[in-house]
Amino acid sequence: MFGSLLLHAQEQMPDGGAIHVKAREDRGRVLVTIRDAGKGLDEEDLARLFDPFSGVAGESALGCPSPGA
Repeated sequence: MFGSLLLHAQEQMPDGGAIHVKAREDRGRVLVTIRDAGKGLDEEDLARLFDPFSGVAGESALGCPSPGA
């Protein structure tokens, strides 16, 4: 999951940029924060962020072709 997330972050910065990854313990859980210099999500994509089949460019968030693509 993290590999895919970092790869997509890199792809969204074709002119380069930094990706910052932080992890810390928070009440017995691990909290991971990833920040990059990409343009970010538009409102429509943000609303579908956790839908595994709503990827962009014909790819699902699971890394495979989207249904109907």
